[in-house]
Amino acid sequence: ATPPKPYLIRVNSLDDYNLEITISLIGTAINQEEFIFEKFENVVKKLINKSNFSIININNKSETIKITEKSNKEKFNKGEIIFITPIAINIGGKITGDFEFKDIIKRFFERYTAIAYNWCNEKEVIDYRNVIEAAENINIVKRELKLEKILRKTGRSNSTYLLMGFKGKIEIEGEELWRFKEIIEIAENINIGKYTDWGFGEI
Repeated sequence: ATPPKPYLIRVNSLDDYNLEITISLIGTAINQEEFIFEKFENVVKKLINKSNFSIININNKSETIKITEKSNKEKFNKGEIIFITPIAINIGGKITGDFEFKDIIKRFFERYTAIAYNWCNEKEVIDYRNVIEAAENINIVKRELKLEKILRKTGRSNSTYLLMGFKGKIEIEGEELWRFKEIIEIAENINIGKYTDWGFGEI
C-alpha cells in the first residue's frame, strides 16, 4: 500500500479575500519544514495566478500524540462526533454513510499505524483487534449526514477526480464509550478514512 502523506492541509475561509491554511507536518517530515512550505507557497501562487500571494504568518507548534495505557477517570456513555469535512468510509467497495462506530475505529487504527510506521519510526505492530471488538458495543443512535461530492484537479497530470463523503454528525451511546476518548482526540489531529490527503475525514 502507498504510505500516507506526512502532512495535513486544512483550509478555513476567513472572508472574501483571506484564507487560513493550516499545514500539519507529521513525524520526520518536520525536518523538511522549510522545503515543504516553500513548495506549498509556489503551488498556491500558481493555482490562484496572483503574484501578490504571500504567507503572512507561520506558527510552528510541535506536539507528540500517542496512544497510552493510562485510564481515564471521567466516565461517560453518550457523545457525538462531528465530521467537519466529509468522511469517506469504504465498505464493500462503496463509500457509504451506513457505517458503524467500529468502522470509524478500524479506519483510525489503519491510518494511525501507517503514519506511526512510515513517519514516526514506530515499528512495533499494534494489535487493536480487542479495541475493535469493544467498539462493536458502541451504537450510533442518530445520524445527521449529508452526501457531498467534490471535484478535485491534480496539478501534475491535470486529471479531475470525483470525491465523495458524508458531512454532518452522529450521536453515539455505549456503556464504555469513555474508553475511546483518547482515540477520538488523536483522530482529530490526523483525520480518518479515504482522501485524507485532500482534507477529508476531519472530526
